[in-house]
Amino acid sequence: MAEWPSVPSPMARRIRALDWTATTFGPIEHWPLNLRSIVDLMLGAPGPAAIGWGADQSTLFNDAFADLIGGDAAALLGRPFREIWADRETSEITAAVLAGKVRLGSDQYRELPHRADRPFAWLTSSWTPLYDGGGTPIGFYLASFETTEAVLAKRALQEREIQQAYLLRLSDGLRALSDPVAIQREACRQLGEQLRTDHAYHVVLHPAEGVAVIEQDYTRGGVRSFVGSYSLAVLHWFVPLYRKGQPIVVADMRTTDLVPEPERTTLAADGVVAWIAVPLMSRGELVGALCVVRGEAFAWSEADVALVSETGERIWTAIQRARAETLAQENDRHRLFLQEVRLRRTDGQYRGASRAGQPLGMDRFVSLSVDIAERHRAEERLRRNNALLNAINHIFDVTLGAASESELADIALKVAAELVASPVGFMGATNPRTGRLDTLAIFRSCEDSGKRHSAAALEGAVRSLYEPASCHNLAPSNPYQSPGSVLLLPIKQDGAVIGVVALAGRSGGYRPEDREAAEALAPAIGHALLSKRAETGLRESEQRFRQFAQASFDFLWILNAETFEGEFASPAVQRVWGIDPDASLGDARVWATHLVPEDRPAAFARLERVRNGETAVYEFRILRPSDGAFRWLRTHTFPIVDEDGRVRRIGGITTDVTDIHQAEHHQRVLLAELQHRVRNIMALIRSIVVRSAERAESVSDYAALVSGRLVTLARVQSRLTRAPQAGIAISTILRDELAARAEHDDQYDLAGLEIELAPKAAEVLTLAIHELTTNALKYGALSSSGGRVTVRWQRIERKDIPWLSLLWTETGGRASIEPAQGQGQRRGFGTELIEGLIPYELCGNGRIELTPEGACCQLEFPLTNGASILETHAPPPTSVNGGSLDMTGQAALDGHRILVVENEFYLANDTARALNRVGATVLGPYSDEATALRSLDRNRPTGAVMNINLGRQAAFGLARALTERGIPFVFVTGYEAEAIPPEFADVPRLEKPVELRRIVGSLARQLGEQPLNPA
Repeated sequence: MAEWPSVPSPMARRIRALDWTATTFGPIEHWPLNLRSIVDLMLGAPGPAAIGWGADQSTLFNDAFADLIGGDAAALLGRPFREIWADRETSEITAAVLAGKVRLGSDQYRELPHRADRPFAWLTSSWTPLYDGGGTPIGFYLASFETTEAVLAKRALQEREIQQAYLLRLSDGLRALSDPVAIQREACRQLGEQLRTDHAYHVVLHPAEGVAVIEQDYTRGGVRSFVGSYSLAVLHWFVPLYRKGQPIVVADMRTTDLVPEPERTTLAADGVVAWIAVPLMSRGELVGALCVVRGEAFAWSEADVALVSETGERIWTAIQRARAETLAQENDRHRLFLQEVRLRRTDGQYRGASRAGQPLGMDRFVSLSVDIAERHRAEERLRRNNALLNAINHIFDVTLGAASESELADIALKVAAELVASPVGFMGATNPRTGRLDTLAIFRSCEDSGKRHSAAALEGAVRSLYEPASCHNLAPSNPYQSPGSVLLLPIKQDGAVIGVVALAGRSGGYRPEDREAAEALAPAIGHALLSKRAETGLRESEQRFRQFAQASFDFLWILNAETFEGEFASPAVQRVWGIDPDASLGDARVWATHLVPEDRPAAFARLERVRNGETAVYEFRILRPSDGAFRWLRTHTFPIVDEDGRVRRIGGITTDVTDIHQAEHHQRVLLAELQHRVRNIMALIRSIVVRSAERAESVSDYAALVSGRLVTLARVQSRLTRAPQAGIAISTILRDELAARAEHDDQYDLAGLEIELAPKAAEVLTLAIHELTTNALKYGALSSSGGRVTVRWQRIERKDIPWLSLLWTETGGRASIEPAQGQGQRRGFGTELIEGLIPYELCGNGRIELTPEGACCQLEFPLTNGASILETHAPPPTSVNGGSLDMTGQAALDGHRILVVENEFYLANDTARALNRVGATVLGPYSDEATALRSLDRNRPTGAVMNINLGRQAAFGLARALTERGIPFVFVTGYEAEAIPPEFADVPRLEKPVELRRIVGSLARQLGEQPLNPA
């Protein structure tokens, strides 16, 4: 059986080790399951926990509880709980718990003398009854946690609040006092009452006189007052203590080492047993002290010392204030005075005067007065000008921040109204379409509580005057008196009135200076409104442009005309150019590197022309990085000028015209094919026309022959053009011809496999069937109602090639394809078509025989494809020629990692793209040898293309590193062969300028890769 309890703790080991046989618990192996469970819970508890069990409440506890007990706590295991945790309150709690009640004790204080740092604690504990198997309480479970820190913090907070309340009362009490002695008396009283001391006194040191003076103190309980003057020589022992500047705290004067022995006895006899003295310092010098005293020993707290210190500082501050006020009052009695007054001259005019004087004794003074009326007027003008400037600045400041013209108008009208003290105002703008006023803002001062002025009335009055016919003659005036005096100010632009500001209701009317200020402010308001209107229009224009650019299928862009750096790119750049809009901004090389090298110079030349003020439309090719496709782009480019007409930016609209280029090429191919096939069909028609004339017996007969054959040709061509890649079923050809000529369906019988003929075979067979049907209608089975045409066909094999075998048989007719006398020697068109055209065009054979009842025809030809004379298959789509970037036929470099080292930007990037086109992974490009060498060690390339001159002179460090590692490479350089060391004589040298195909081909040969078309 496993050891129990198994909790890894000292108390668990102690419980396992003890012999419990003689205790209330009994042998540990017999402990009931509920007791064992509670013991495990107790031992694992994070705080102090204990168990009392049985009649004497034998105790088990955990390590945290042992720490609370202290000493040899382990020896107390199994002892009655009353011997371990004895007090009256605990006895009452245990009795209640054993009666089946739960108890909670909050913040209970206990002395813990074994703890040196803090020999006490506050605990919060829960007491839970434990029951035996019959449900009778047999013990308790005690769980505790220490709340000492919380209790101390709470008490400290309460104490601080009490101290703060005291300090507030002290400050209020001292503030009203101006006598230093009264200040000391009041402060000592409040301090003594707050700390409940027997004595509180304030000492002032006078080192020059050699005395210490106590002017006021506070005592209680018959304690002797210390008020008086004391020689510093007698008090020689405490001055050095004071000079240290630190509070002196004595809990018991009779035992302290701070005070010499003779003085300790004397002070204790005077009731000074517990003592706090706080030195008062001024500019580093000792000036006094504040002391409190108790007549018995007392443990002062830190809060008590702090309170005495803060009181001392307040006493000293209040005394200094009182002395300063006394000195100021004394100086006022002899101080010069200066005042401004308003005097009435003998002529009745009031003038401002500045008067300066000085008292002479108690009842006389001498003074000098100066007329300052002109100065007042100048100051008033300066004040008005400053107010006007502040108003103008405020309007201009808010112009940029205002969200709308209406918001700006509200602010500007309020500024104007406040400038001339107007309680009501109105601002309107001229509507260019109607010539009438649109309301921009209405102002009414919140101080106009009596509603003596109406903004609506002012607006109505202004509108009654503001008619389109008179608006240009509007001038600042006071045209009417209701509602009160009115100031009417036009807002002008280029001499035309575009709005009006109306102010009204100033108390006493508008003075000339008010009108002057308002008239000066009006242009600023107009300028601000026009600026905001222009800003709003520009913002709306920019928003419309951005919406247009967002929705445009074409790529819209703007470049800096000086640097060609991208400043704006619409989202369509992702679709057209294959790069992210943000990536296309900045350095011109970002977008220019995607141009096919042959087209790049011409594109930059067009941009130069646009930079000089021209417009240009040009096309070029790019290698689109998003999908690696070559695309044709057409760009409309135009200059964007500033207000001085200088080209600052270049704008453009770029369209992907690849599909147009391919469609145009396709159209040219189709046109050439159409011309060829029209010539073919015209030749066939010519043959039909000519050969039909040979057998025609009359004009009408000729017309019928030609018409029938052309209709048959047209019908088969119609079928072919509707489904150009599909054939025509034999049954369809036969049924179309016979159904059109037979009197009823019983006149023909068709049977055979469903076989589709190629276009060429369908054309020839249709013409042959037409001739047979026409002949049968004239002379054969279809010429009489009892005649019948039987057609059978099948697929046969000849030399593993499928052939068609068709037999045409007529019965019940008048036999003769060539019935006329004297014409037996001439072959008719039908006979020649069957026996001549089928072998010639279809590589088969045809034979026709005449019988008494009609014709019998045997046709055979291979079932192979043959083009119609109107074959309409679309030509294959064309691809865009990528110029020097087109690597068609070059060796595939899939799986190769090629290091590209070249300091010419465009050549480096073009080389990288060319290598990408043949499947290589490009490392770089790098423009310097050091970076390339680091990549060499990190990426381990399988080949390299490098320039020699990457700085001021040729460098071969990278070439040697490549050689040492056995990595094939080629030089692309402008140096002659003599500049290359002999050790690299076997390395291919491609002299600039060089075609990209040569670079790729030369590197492929170095890598041992063969081109796709070696020829």
